Amino acid sequence: GPPMKAMTSSQRIAASGQAHALETVKQMVQTKEPCLMKAWFRFFDRDRNGKTDFTEFKAGMEELRFKGDIRDVWEQLDQDCISELPFQTFEKQSATIWNKFRRFCGATFQSPKDMIRQIKYASGEKSKQGIFRDDALTAEEFV
Repeated sequence: GPPMKAMTSSQRIAASGQAHALETVKQMVQTKEPCLMKAWFRFFDRDRNGKTDFTEFKAGMEELRFKGDIRDVWEQLDQDCISELPFQTFEKQSATIWNKFRRFCGATFQSPKDMIRQIKYASGEKSKQGIFRDDALTAEEFV
């Protein structure tokens, strides 16, 4: 957005509302999952499309047992009224790294299964432990 000095007072109020809502959600999420990227996928982006809509957001907030007005928090976060929030809104630094990793994978591997195969081969890993534990993403979930 524009620098704070260039904003109107209503834009500053809206921006501070968004920042407060975002901080509230992050603090709440981190009581259940310290890693914000994992929390994003666990609570808000279950279809892993890189964004959340109100339905996904509401389900995540309910799972987190949020006691306030979920619609109000959503409206504070979705100030552009586009009815979805990208991961970048939630955690800009992690989103940047995640997107670079996705581009790297797309340029390096022939398919998700090829990536898993190459990582397993490179690590000498023959069992489903370590990064391939049961709760990790499977090759099919990358598709």
